[in-house]
Amino acid sequence: LKALACSLGVGDRVRFCGRMQYDQLPTLYRAADIVLLAPIWPEPLGRACLEAMSLGTPVLATKVGGLASVVERFGFGVEAGNVIEMERRALEVLRNPLEESKLRRYVVDNYSVDRVSERFLRSLEDAGKWL
Repeated sequence: LKALACSLGVGDRVRFCGRMQYDQLPTLYRAADIVLLAPIWPEPLGRACLEAMSLGTPVLATKVGGLASVVERFGFGVEAGNVIEMERRALEVLRNPLEESKLRRYVVDNYSVDRVSERFLRSLEDAGKWL
């Protein structure tokens, strides 16, 4: 990937970080203009997506698994494997940035520990009605 970035003339603007310590990630997310997540298989929910959005960094991701429900809210989802669409949408997001506070508020309102705990307890209560 490094060679490809250099051959495309963007090697000086792309940073390949490799493995990082968890406590270093907030600094990296804040420094990024956009976070691209492109899994091709479903994940329950990408934690990196929520972490970046909670810091106000837009996330463009493939619409697979739990990521789809998060990124679709802001129109930041693309079909898995569609590299051309990922590029087009990334440029669009960079040209028209969403207000950081909207991203943060969405994560807090929907994915905070309190909010997730409420939904989990409600699910358990609903399941108990069937027993």
